[in-house]
Amino acid sequence: MIRLFHYHQPKIGNSESEYEDAFSYDTEKGLFAMADGSSESVFSNEWARSLVETFIQGKYDMKIDDMVETAVGLWRSKLPWDNMRWFVRNKIARGSMSTFLGLEIAGHEFRSVAVGDTCLFIVSSDGLKSFPVKNASEFGNTPKLIWTGNPLLRTRRSIRWANFMEGKISENDILIMATDSLAHWILKNTEHRPWKALMDHADDERDFISDLINSGYMKNDDVTFAIISLK
Repeated sequence: MIRLFHYHQPKIGNSESEYEDAFSYDTEKGLFAMADGSSESVFSNEWARSLVETFIQGKYDMKIDDMVETAVGLWRSKLPWDNMRWFVRNKIARGSMSTFLGLEIAGHEFRSVAVGDTCLFIVSSDGLKSFPVKNASEFGNTPKLIWTGNPLLRTRRSIRWANFMEGKISENDILIMATDSLAHWILKNTEHRPWKALMDHADDERDFISDLINSGYMKNDDVTFAIISLK
């Protein structure tokens, strides 16, 4: 049995409509997906949603290029084409961008695919493993991204920048998916077992995370995470 707790909040000062992360899941299929739309591109919130919704369909078996091609069509279908201004259409032509993290759990085995700095953490008796970013110093302002633009370039980029991981998990292990600001905080504070703080504040995550941001311990950004276990 897969147990799941997930939470999100927009960047402090922004509304829910300005939230650009996305998370989707199907516990029956053992599929989970998270994405972080780039605020520098247009309709990135819809692009992030399109990526996670497409992955959760379960048709792509970690074949990320096929998944992206389908997600682009879904993204375009979500756009408000009626009465769209010409300069917005020009921005759409330049494309939208997002990180992506996909996870599949089957029994006591898992597989994951990632582009960018949305991270998967595996907490076990052996300690903490992080994927695809290994150290807090690796985070920056230019993560690798999946793009909606030119199909030929898009395919080349996703192949080059996709990372894959697989392994085994036990009923005592915890898996955490997190977008960059929270992932960075986790990697900076591994000795303090930050995942335990997240679980302990399940009833007041907004206050807990907002305090971390307001006190300067975490970057002010959209925050999305999911905690997954087998018991």
